[in-house]
Amino acid sequence: MNLLKIGALGISLGLGFSLSPGLVIAASKPSPSPSTVAQATAESACVALQEITTGDTEVRKRIENRVLGHNNWNTDFLVPSNQPFRYFVAIITPENTATYEMSVHLRLPTGASEPAFSTRADVQAGVTFSIPFQSPTGRQPSMVNVRVGGVNGNVYTISVAACP
Repeated sequence: MNLLKIGALGISLGLGFSLSPGLVIAASKPSPSPSTVAQATAESACVALQEITTGDTEVRKRIENRVLGHNNWNTDFLVPSNQPFRYFVAIITPENTATYEMSVHLRLPTGASEPAFSTRADVQAGVTFSIPFQSPTGRQPSMVNVRVGGVNGNVYTISVAACP
């Protein structure tokens, strides 16, 4: 298996170990605190993507399953248009041991959307998952939408990096 080591935390990405169709999850490690993409990209050419609303490169969210209205499972990250990227890495650290639903959709400049992966996984609190993915069509997205849901009240930290 090819491994890519990212950052001071030594997060390793397995670029060929598939747990389910369309999903590649790297070796995971317990993390004493949520990692930041800024740290994770320190030793590579990857770029930390900014969340659209806050401009932050790492977002801590609490899952809210609402009876009326929409849930808050979606987080959007802006992809810079000034350089091409071969693949992306979502970094998720849950604060609760539970089953999480995770999916990534790539929003294209044309307004179209394409799925990159989707899964449901039992995860351990404090274990960081690095999930590399790429466009199934090879087109460059303008935005990465990460959807993480599950048990109401569970908390996680999410960040995304784009790699040339």
